[in-house]
Amino acid sequence: MKKIFLSIVLMTLALVSFEVFNFQVTQNALSDLLKPLGQAGVSWALVLTIALCAIDVLALVWISSAMDKKRDFTLWFLFWAWFLGVFFNAMVLGWGFYLALQNHSATQAIATVLAVILAIVVSAIRVLVVNSPIIFLNSHQSS
Repeated sequence: MKKIFLSIVLMTLALVSFEVFNFQVTQNALSDLLKPLGQAGVSWALVLTIALCAIDVLALVWISSAMDKKRDFTLWFLFWAWFLGVFFNAMVLGWGFYLALQNHSATQAIATVLAVILAIVVSAIRVLVVNSPIIFLNSHQSS
């Protein structure tokens, strides 16, 4: 039981840490693209980060609860919404990384390649962090 609790705590910590990092990079990228635009005093970076985090949690809940049930179209729509969110987030993160690398006098080609690589790596981390609790819970339910 301690092992399961510790695993859940570490997975939650990983997801929260990832979202904090994601917020900082998203805020940097969107402040360059949209300047100080927002809605009702709330920045677009915060809105986007909350939306992506909510989609991550919703994906966790729906996919894990539907593992034993018949898969319907709702699950597929949720999966594709989550996947498109990951893709859009990768583009914003790529732009944020590109801006950060430009401030460190990297050549444009190096900055572009590194930004693409970092966006792909962060997207892969997001997919793995969101899906690891599902796999973990399913492996402990069956045993």
